[in-house]
Amino acid sequence: MPIAGSNGRFIYLGLLFLLLWSPIPLGSNRPWSAALLMLGIFLLAGCWLCLYSLGKVAIPAPFILAKPCLLALALAVAWNGVQLIPLPENWVDALSPYATEVYASELKMQGHSVPLSVDVDASLFSLLKGTAYLVFFGLVLLVVDSSHRLKMLACTLLVGGVLQASYASLRALSGQDWTDANGTFVNRNHLAGYLEMCLGIGIGLLMSYPKINSSTRWRARLKGVLQLLLGPKALIRIGLAIMVIALVLTKSRMGNTAFFTSLLISGSLSMALFKNAKRSAAILLASLIIIDMFIVGQWFGIEKVATRIQQTTLVTEDRDEADVSALPLFKDYWLTGSGVGSFYNIFCQYDHNGSMGFWDHVHNDYVEFACEFGVIGFVPLSLAVLFSLHAGMKAQLNQHTGIRRGMGFGSVMGIIAILIHSCVDFNLQIPSNALLFILNMAIAWIALSLRETPLTDKISQ
Repeated sequence: MPIAGSNGRFIYLGLLFLLLWSPIPLGSNRPWSAALLMLGIFLLAGCWLCLYSLGKVAIPAPFILAKPCLLALALAVAWNGVQLIPLPENWVDALSPYATEVYASELKMQGHSVPLSVDVDASLFSLLKGTAYLVFFGLVLLVVDSSHRLKMLACTLLVGGVLQASYASLRALSGQDWTDANGTFVNRNHLAGYLEMCLGIGIGLLMSYPKINSSTRWRARLKGVLQLLLGPKALIRIGLAIMVIALVLTKSRMGNTAFFTSLLISGSLSMALFKNAKRSAAILLASLIIIDMFIVGQWFGIEKVATRIQQTTLVTEDRDEADVSALPLFKDYWLTGSGVGSFYNIFCQYDHNGSMGFWDHVHNDYVEFACEFGVIGFVPLSLAVLFSLHAGMKAQLNQHTGIRRGMGFGSVMGIIAILIHSCVDFNLQIPSNALLFILNMAIAWIALSLRETPLTDKISQ
């Protein structure tokens, strides 16, 4: 039977390139850069379909196992498409009466069919993005079909995170006009969101290595210490430290809170699931928290982040006001949504006195998705995330394969971090971060479906 081996290698390398490229042009959060990203994804998908039609590749286990998640994501994207279809006026009036009010003048001039979306152009662009995310999710499941490819994928994310962190740190410490690290992103909070997910996968990669040999012979102990100091573990640990430095330098309050909270939550779940490795997992996670927070953090200003958190109140923040102002929007479009991507256009109608100013996104992904998708689209999106979290935790139940446990941990930590951060920001509206979040979901399913391999697998395999 054909496999996705050497025949699909260039597709795999293309995915790795897209992951490194996506954050560079302002997080791909411009129409031209988002279009380039989507074009790359669709081209790779077309190449895979050509290979499949020629019998060069086959559908691997991760794709089959992730069918519930694929179906849930497909339903959400399909609903985005339904919002664009012109429907009879009486249908729209029954499903979304406020949409008919928006289209009142057009109904008089052009006829009796209108879409559910109040911003067709924005919803069409969002449909293209959503389709690209869905295709990317499927491509990762189809191409990353071995522990070696999964490890290389994790290493690529680690490299991408380190490059972003290094660039951001140099800019922040260079004494120029800006004092907060934002890397190639416009907003420091979006760099923080990107680093949270890269850190999760990096920590999972570190956990996938076998522990140091506990032999009583001095030669074996010396060899283990040298491997710890000079081997891949040391390089990974240095990379994690660089990313934590940049995360602290962003001064992102929720970014830092989300990282450490997700580490604690994922660590607690991990120790509950790793029945025969509680001590080693606890030591590793404790060392990460202690070293990162109290040593690296003190050198690079974690006290400034703590001060910002302490000084944050409802009086000093206006993000919560936008969230509250968006609630009437959800109330009006709770069932069908106002149309994916329509928030920036429709929200101004709910700021009656003009005091809120211009908001292209509300600083809460949950509120924005609920307003734009409505309950019909929001439910399958939520189910896809919950399915992936369950897959990531289930992967950690394996007691024989380090890469499955490590990547299961990394995916769960990355997903939890963004779920926390999304309460006060819009990371999932940034294409590069949304793509990385989708990747974390896919990694959970890949880790769950990997074939049994020895725990002593080396990264260099």
